[in-house]
Amino acid sequence: MGWREKSYRTTDIILALGAGAIGVSLWGIPLLILSGGFDAYVSAIQIWLDGHLKDSDSLQEIISNARLWLYTLVMTLGFVTIPLLRFAIARCSSIPPLPIRDWRTQAILLWSFPSVLYLTFVHFQRQGHSYTVIPVVILLTALALDRYLQQNHSRSPQSLKIWIISFILCNSLLFIWGPSQWRTWAKIQDYDQFVEVRRDTIYENFPASSTTVLSSGHYARLVSYYFRDYFSATLGMILTDDFALLDPRVNTLVLFDSRILGNLSPDIEVQELSLPQGDRLRYIQWQPSQEVKVSNQSLIIK
Repeated sequence: MGWREKSYRTTDIILALGAGAIGVSLWGIPLLILSGGFDAYVSAIQIWLDGHLKDSDSLQEIISNARLWLYTLVMTLGFVTIPLLRFAIARCSSIPPLPIRDWRTQAILLWSFPSVLYLTFVHFQRQGHSYTVIPVVILLTALALDRYLQQNHSRSPQSLKIWIISFILCNSLLFIWGPSQWRTWAKIQDYDQFVEVRRDTIYENFPASSTTVLSSGHYARLVSYYFRDYFSATLGMILTDDFALLDPRVNTLVLFDSRILGNLSPDIEVQELSLPQGDRLRYIQWQPSQEVKVSNQSLIIK
């Protein structure tokens, strides 16, 4: 609950805890029911947790997470990064710091600090993971902009409107016309085309009755959605260093992206289908009598 200038009353604490419990129950109870009960939910989460704990077990991976944090923040804020940096430089000036005993400061810290620690030191694989923290960043950005204007004695509502409109306009133009290497409209179009071409090619060339589509974790949810009629559609989401035995009815393994099984043994024959724009779709086939095991790094055909 934190501190205030005066102590919380017991009724305040009870009401706050009760409201929190009700809020969690509204989504928590349906989640447990849909999962098949508490034990089934814990079992499903454990699969993810085991993988998460291995994602940042070295200093290099932690540094990579920190770099992804920086990239995510810059891509989220765009040109608003400028007043944020100015605000950070001006911390030693007359701008008063955020009071730690203010409940708003405490709420921001409790909201963001655990997520930042987890994403930095445990698991941070894609920018979407940062969405639990990004709203806090937006709030702090608004505060930084306000204090930046105060420091420059630009307190009139008209000045604030001009600043806000300018940032919105610049960020909008950056999103519409920015290069595909950034999180722009061009990036969205490239991604959609990447997925659609592979999806349609697999539908046309590989029957669901004898095919497993495997992807790296980055595309695993797409595979589980678009190829849910294929064998082991969720395999890419749970695959680890341990080998998993494929269904004996499967005789074709399609590799959805280049990240998955990128360094296979030369003994394994990898075939390819040509795709638009010079790209290729890899796949592996074997005799129905053969047994196949796959991990996130390798493949064994017996």
